[in-house]
Amino acid sequence: MCRLLGYVATEPTTIEATIGRTALDQFSRLSRLHGDGWGTAWLDPEGVRRNTQLTYRSPSPAHSDRTFLRHTTSEPSRARMMHLRWATPGLPIRSENTHPFTADGMSFAHNGSIMPPSSIEELLDPTFSRTLTGTTDSERYFAVIRQEFGRDPGDVVGAVRRAVLVLRAMFPIASLNALLLTRSELVIVHANSSDDVPALNDAVSGSGVPLDHLDKYYLVRWRRTSGGALAFTSSGLPDDGWVPLAEDSITRVDLQDLSMVTDLVPFGGVEAAMH
Repeated sequence: MCRLLGYVATEPTTIEATIGRTALDQFSRLSRLHGDGWGTAWLDPEGVRRNTQLTYRSPSPAHSDRTFLRHTTSEPSRARMMHLRWATPGLPIRSENTHPFTADGMSFAHNGSIMPPSSIEELLDPTFSRTLTGTTDSERYFAVIRQEFGRDPGDVVGAVRRAVLVLRAMFPIASLNALLLTRSELVIVHANSSDDVPALNDAVSGSGVPLDHLDKYYLVRWRRTSGGALAFTSSGLPDDGWVPLAEDSITRVDLQDLSMVTDLVPFGGVEAAMH
């Protein structure tokens, strides 16, 4: 269970400039609960042309890491994603389990718990199993996407869609919310359970509960800024100006022209066909 934040812009910018100081401060405060590490992946200022994608990951809480401030306020990029980790019980807090995971020209971050991870690994060919470095379900989710992409190179969204459909059939109430960044697109998965989050209810209470965390924990919102940038976030930020993404959907944003396409994913029909 984690928090996601991502943006795409026509010119290099920062998270602070994209979502505002108030929202950034709130996102930082969320790391007091989601304090099991944080990470970010971004394109360098010329990343679309140079095909350069960079990643920083730390098992420390974001609010106590000075590097977090630098990455959110003073290192501009045309596209960036961030992840605050709240580790699923039993999955160690260490660098190799920290999101985002990067491979094959893609970076990936997940918000949810798909247990047990070994069930996902059973879907993988040995070529992809051998690339795993950590123990998380999320890295294995990403490996399923990479495997699907290898079967049809050039269609990232198609690979994400096939992976989500397979995992949804196996794990019908697990959140599959995710961000995936390449040199040409940002893909946002909004595929989640509407159930409560029992571990959250046990962990926080009263005034300590962050915004939306008891009733809209897996909600993903988006907005277009006055400067034209597109931003996407998990719940927990002030909702002024943010619009919920469609349930059970995959959204693609083109990094060149910032066009945004959202497709609904027909889970029911596919599940029925697989049985």
